[in-house]
Amino acid sequence: MKVIIPAAGFGRRLRPHTLTNPKPLLKVGQKFLIDYVMDSIEEMKCDEIIFITGYMGEELKNYMTQNYNKNMKFVEQKEMRGLADAIYLGLCETDDNDEILVILSDTIVNTDFKFNSNNTNYIGIITVNNPERFGVVRLEKDRIIEMIEKPKTFVSDKAIAGVYFFRNSGILRRAIEYLYENNFKTHNEFQITDAMQFMLTNGEPFKAFELKEWIDCGTHEMLIKANKRLLERDNKRNFEQGDIINSSLIDNVSVFNNSKIRNSVLENCIIDSYSEITDCNLKDSIIGKHCKISELSGKLITGDYSLIEKEDK
Repeated sequence: MKVIIPAAGFGRRLRPHTLTNPKPLLKVGQKFLIDYVMDSIEEMKCDEIIFITGYMGEELKNYMTQNYNKNMKFVEQKEMRGLADAIYLGLCETDDNDEILVILSDTIVNTDFKFNSNNTNYIGIITVNNPERFGVVRLEKDRIIEMIEKPKTFVSDKAIAGVYFFRNSGILRRAIEYLYENNFKTHNEFQITDAMQFMLTNGEPFKAFELKEWIDCGTHEMLIKANKRLLERDNKRNFEQGDIINSSLIDNVSVFNNSKIRNSVLENCIIDSYSEITDCNLKDSIIGKHCKISELSGKLITGDYSLIEKEDK
């Protein structure tokens, strides 16, 4: 089996933090986002992990090669043409009969990844309140009978959650080539949902499996919620890697290495490395690296190297 991890996006919804960091290297909980993705596949027997890189791809490559002793390959997606296109670049590094697991680089999941690969393809799903934001599936028991990308009207509340298992690389590759040949796009991109629907229409079986847990980190609000959930999952109220001086971390606060918190109260916050927080009362905030923040109350979302010396009057 080979694993494809698409990680080429700009992460626009997480700016300003993604102006200076690739999205997979944002910190949450107790480590980088990509570390949690790697944790989820740790027990799998995979021959190779193929990263599809793009924006700030060298930073991600350097981190992975310095911190993981895995058989890894890095393939650049030079033009953002959609998830199907990203996956296709990875498939070009595989043999037709290879089994393929695709897992997105910004989604933390909990599942056992046990598939009866001889018979079918599998898609991880979750039940959502806003299916119009996702690709969704229609089911007969666990068998998928239709897939639709971001439906405008209600079709199903079973959303595709960023985990895909394909029993044959070659079949998936040819389905994506069909999209290319017919310029078949949804929302002006080549979508993996459309490629899978083409496979389904042409007799390829798909089954759905409910993820035990799915943590989306796509926005600032989601990242703060993810931080809370990951700390809870590890039975921690807070993660304190920096210096906490005469301060109170109420709950769900991650302070990373070499940061200093002085005379402050924090709740539901992520403080990246080498930052200084002085005389502040912050809640639901994300502070980047090498920041100096003082005399501020409320919510603050600030990128790396920010300096805010006092609260605006």
